[in-house]
Parts: sequence; C-alpha cells; structure tokens
Amino acid sequence: MLQYSIMEKKILTDKIFATLILIVCFTFSAISLYSKPKEYKKDLLKTNNLFNDLSSLNIVDDKPDIAIIDISGPIMYSSDDDPFSTNLGNANKIISSLEDIKNENIKAVLIRLNSPGGTASASQSIYQKIMSLRKNNGIKFFALMQDVAASGAYYIASACDKIYCSPSTITGSIGVIMQVMDLTSLGNKIGYQTNVIKSGKYKDIGNSFRKMSDDEKKLLQEMINDTYNEFLKAVSNGRNMDINLVRKLADGRIYTGNQAYANRLVDKLGTQEDAINDLAKLINVSGTPKVKNYNKPSWEKIFESFGVKLPLSNALKPIETNITLNKIPLMLYI
Repeated sequence: MLQYSIMEKKILTDKIFATLILIVCFTFSAISLYSKPKEYKKDLLKTNNLFNDLSSLNIVDDKPDIAIIDISGPIMYSSDDDPFSTNLGNANKIISSLEDIKNENIKAVLIRLNSPGGTASASQSIYQKIMSLRKNNGIKFFALMQDVAASGAYYIASACDKIYCSPSTITGSIGVIMQVMDLTSLGNKIGYQTNVIKSGKYKDIGNSFRKMSDDEKKLLQEMINDTYNEFLKAVSNGRNMDINLVRKLADGRIYTGNQAYANRLVDKLGTQEDAINDLAKLINVSGTPKVKNYNKPSWEKIFESFGVKLPLSNALKPIETNITLNKIPLMLYI
C-alpha cells in the first residue's frame, strides 16, 4: 500500500481544497452570467477583478496599460517551477514574464528592484531581454529602485529608459567579485587534508585546502576583468554615458539615491506613483492607467501545479538553466 508522509498528506489536502475553491468560484460565475444575461459584462468584470488579485491572467479582454515585474533577492537562474514561489530573483521566470508581456502587446513595463545583485550571467540575460524588447518591440521600460538595487540589480536597471529611486536608496556597487576561502590553516590544525587527482594544473582551482598559486590568481583576475568590462559596456550603453565616466564611478562603492542622481546613475528621485504617472504619459494614457503585476501566476500554471494542464497554449517552456557548483566559485555582480 502506498504510504504518504504527514507533509505529503497536507500538500495533497491543500491542493484538493484549492481546486474545490476554484471550481466553486467558476460555478457561481457561470450561474450569475446565466441568470443575469443583461448584466453579464458587469458581473464578469467583477469576477475578473477578484481573480486578478490572485493571478496574472484576465478572464476578460482587459489588457493593462502598464505591467509590473518585481525583482528582489539574489538574482540567479533557478529551476523552481512552483507558481506560488516567493523567489522573485529567478532569471528564468523574469525572462518568461517579459516574454508574456511582449506576446500580449503591452507597451509599458515598470521594473521594481529590491536586490543586492546576483550572478553575472543571470543579470546579463535579463538586461539583454529588456534591451531587445525596447529595440524590437518598442516597449518602454522604467526602473524603480527601492531599498537596495546594487550591482546586478543596477545592471538590469541600466537597461531601462529611465531609472527612479528615493534619496535613501542604496545602489551602485558596480563591479565583479569572486571569493575563495582559504582553509589551509584550519585543515592543518585539525589534521584535514585532501588528495586531488586531476587532468590539468588548473582543474582544482579554488581548492580551499591549499594555497592558491600566482598563476591561478592571475587567471581568475583576468576572468574578473573581462566580466567587469562587460558590466561597464552595459551601463555605458544603457545610460548613454561615456565608458570612462562609468569606469570612474565603478570602483565597487555604493551610493545613496542622492549621490547616484548627482552622478547621472539615475534619472529622477521619486516614488512609484511618479514613475507610473510618467510612464503613462509617455505612452499617451489619459486618466488612471490600468496596472497589472506579472509576478503572479497564470491560471494555467496554477492548475498545472495541481497536476491538471489546461490547453491554453502549446508554447514551449523556456529551457531551464541551473547553476551547478563544481569546486569553481561564481563571478558575482553583488
């Protein structure tokens, strides 16, 4: 007989309960539409607003004027497919949300950043996606930097048409870092040693239980310099600043919002309301713009999490890229 753990039983119960709630909601919506055909649009819009609080998918054609994407925490690739995940730094999901926005022909996006940075490749991929959508699809991007938007987070912000922040926002930290622990003294003290069999002299580079050679330090420094130059070029292109000016600002130091504004790293000291209003004016929206958060899961993803796949789309999911640590430290924009 198949045995379930207490946790598995709880998860199964939660999924069944959530599915029943969804079925009840849709049933009542259908009854309401059938009983009041003259008011179907009004009722459907009310239901849509209720569901939109939970999901990024409208059940009526109510396209938003401005999409919001939140990026917070460490920015890196992750294979986390949970639609209810609170991981807002997953580069795969961020890029997938940007693709959804393009497919829905939305012309304005506000990127809200609250992150100390992340891996170089993940930050670059999001930057390149934003730049591509600006160039090829005419989508306008504004960045709103919140508490912290440093290093890889600033890398992403620099891809946007304009950057907003508060006077006390912490940003900057433009640079690349790699950390390798030296545990040789600890190993000698407790009598711990490693025997390494390798195919080449650099195969165990970063081994914490031996001293790093000068050749290894030089090799890693060259990698850091190469990645750092990519960062400089990205900021220079995104901000339309001379690369030598960027280099002067990019010694790894952090800036307050006031200092970043004085150094042309941001465009305006303002609030989210300021950013949304300015973005709405840019795309010629009169009145209060309709805004939707694209971090929320679509109903298709919600049902898939319950093991039920809806035939809403046959599009291939983006290939997941996982970070694998194999004794080699990561280059970080952090």
